[in-house]
Amino acid sequence: MSPLVTVESTRQMLATDVVSLYRAFVAAAAPVCLMGGWGVDALLGRQARPHHDLDVLVGTQRSSEMFAGLGGDAHRSHPG
Repeated sequence: MSPLVTVESTRQMLATDVVSLYRAFVAAAAPVCLMGGWGVDALLGRQARPHHDLDVLVGTQRSSEMFAGLGGDAHRSHPG
């Protein structure tokens, strides 16, 4: 099972933040799937409401490296 990761922000998370995080996962060769509110917004093609977090499924055996790269803002919500 892929780990579900929630990246939380102390301020409103902008679309540019989401794109930057997505690119970081891609650069690390970690398949990622947007979930939650940002996942819905990606399907809509626009930001529908303010967000303070980003939920992603990370499909990689190197998940611990990905969490370390995100610093203290990343929280593993499910074991994986």
